[in-house]
Amino acid sequence: MKVHKSCLLLVLLVGLVASVQAQVKTAGSNKASTRVAVSNSNIHSVNIVLRQQMRQIPKDLKAGKITKAQAQAAWENLKNVRRQELEFFKQNGQKEITPEQKTQLEQTLSQNTGSI
Repeated sequence: MKVHKSCLLLVLLVGLVASVQAQVKTAGSNKASTRVAVSNSNIHSVNIVLRQQMRQIPKDLKAGKITKAQAQAAWENLKNVRRQELEFFKQNGQKEITPEQKTQLEQTLSQNTGSI
């Protein structure tokens, strides 16, 4: 009888600890969802296009839509956009770009659009 009570107590204790841990994880995950999105910033919109092109180049190369030389040129273009972006950060003293800088980066990115 003592063994039965001890086992029951152990099962209840383990269940209690597991439910407390689940509540802690749930509460912690709510903090991440309360962050404010910066989807309207200039740099965010440029980075979306940059990432899309980074994913598209290997797909198009694999599908035979572009040649290896075209893919390399597109990658160089993306690298130049990123370098320019970092230079703009230094000029502005913050991780944001002006609308004019955004336009300049978008024009450079649009050069890739025709080839990929």
